[in-house]
Amino acid sequence: MWSAFMDPRSSGHTPSYAVFAADDGVHGVEPWITDGTAPGTHLLVDLTPGSDGSSAYGFVAVDERIYFSANDAIRSTDGTAGGTTVFRAGGALLYPVAGGFAAVDANGVWSSDGSSLTLVDDLARPSGLDPLGMVAFGSGVAFSRLDDDNTLRDLWLFGGGRAGVLHHFASIWTLPSAAGGALWLGADDGVHGVEPWISDGTTAGTRLLRDIASGGDSTPQLFTAAASRVFFTAADGTHGVELWETDGTESGTSLVRDFQPGEFGSVPGYLTPFRGALAFSIFYPQGGLWGTDGTDAGSREIAPLSASFLAQAGEILFFVGYQDATGYELWKSDGTRTALVKDAVPGPANANSYALTPAGARIFYISQVAADQELWTSNGTEVGTVRLASFRLINELTAVGDALFFEADDGAHGLELWASDGTPAGTRLVRDIAPGPASSSPSSLAAAGDLLLFAADDGEHGIEPWVSDGTEEGTRLLEDLAEGPTSSHPEQFRPAGALVYFRARDEEAGAQLWSIRADALSAPPRERPRATRIVPLREPIP
Repeated sequence: MWSAFMDPRSSGHTPSYAVFAADDGVHGVEPWITDGTAPGTHLLVDLTPGSDGSSAYGFVAVDERIYFSANDAIRSTDGTAGGTTVFRAGGALLYPVAGGFAAVDANGVWSSDGSSLTLVDDLARPSGLDPLGMVAFGSGVAFSRLDDDNTLRDLWLFGGGRAGVLHHFASIWTLPSAAGGALWLGADDGVHGVEPWISDGTTAGTRLLRDIASGGDSTPQLFTAAASRVFFTAADGTHGVELWETDGTESGTSLVRDFQPGEFGSVPGYLTPFRGALAFSIFYPQGGLWGTDGTDAGSREIAPLSASFLAQAGEILFFVGYQDATGYELWKSDGTRTALVKDAVPGPANANSYALTPAGARIFYISQVAADQELWTSNGTEVGTVRLASFRLINELTAVGDALFFEADDGAHGLELWASDGTPAGTRLVRDIAPGPASSSPSSLAAAGDLLLFAADDGEHGIEPWVSDGTEEGTRLLEDLAEGPTSSHPEQFRPAGALVYFRARDEEAGAQLWSIRADALSAPPRERPRATRIVPLREPIP
């Protein structure tokens, strides 16, 4: 038998047993255990059957458990084969430190007390923090980021002056969303497959909600708060993709109803809070508009129509519905009565409407007509459903109060910032930021109180953050973060508490998290404080 006893990291011990790496010529390098006697010295577990072995290494004891790396995972053991489990997917070099161990991998330096693993330093990756999928949570933002292999693995939180990793996963299936006062995501911890996770914004409060598809992936998504619950779709391996609900506990997480028995499920979509309940669409085997309070008895079909692009405005649920006589057109429902709003393209032809966007008690939406795109609005009545304007291209419908902002090309000014008050006369160019036929290409439009934040290129400063109050004079460059024609490419503007967070690039630090005071957005440029690049302090989130 071969063993590297001269290397201190090839063995570790607790008061009652020791584990070490050894190769008996049959199993390859695997973890062995000894209690100091010949009968008590034996192979602990054959992690990789055959002569290749698991390359077990870096043994560190924490209380009565020993942690080590093997087979591209951090594992832990209580000294038994059954008690040897995966602690975290992804290998690392482990080192003993006071109260636990440190782990070093391609993503940085981690620390652990034996219960969880926390990133303490990302070793200043050249690509920057690079936040992705930012969502406002409390007074901060939660996000993930792409690792160098284009995989999402970490759930991050910035808040209270600290940025840190709440949890490390083998992979993340859905970016974090905030609903019902918690963070939700679908993720794979390397043990349970892709399952729903919940977080209260602390490391200790980040946990698996329920292993819905034991031994497989439930692939949860569309987390939506309604009726004092959080709803989502998932597949448990028996019922196909169906609607689930939860109160945030494992025991309080259950299938709402098996709407379509069989392996495919009903495939619910467009989950939308409506009048204290949840409205949603069913897509298989045929379309239907449904509502539920989270119980089987409280789930009912509202209308036997194919329904998509659900949106609530005031007390009306708008959607694009289909029937043979009218094709795809705008419909409405109050939860009991459902009616066609207007057959905009008479007969069975389709209006091709999408992007329904509530703004006050009305909605705005886009209809594709031949090569052009038309902006429409509706208050739920036929006479109040009108075409506002026609453009070569319309993008990013964004409500700020009762008004609508959007990016559009009218054929004369290029892609510029437009606004509408819901009337044809009040649908207007806000400012020709890049004068003439050139395009400033406004993007990442987001409401911040009664103002609009967006990214644009005026042809002089590159793509930088802008702010607008809806007037030409009140539409101005917020700050030239990357001075001169170089672009900082700002995006993901997220108001949270007293700050607005966003992602922007820095030549020195790469893509980073930035913030600016919300009360400073309307200040004159010379009086406005500069935006701040947030450099993570790399402290554990408690």
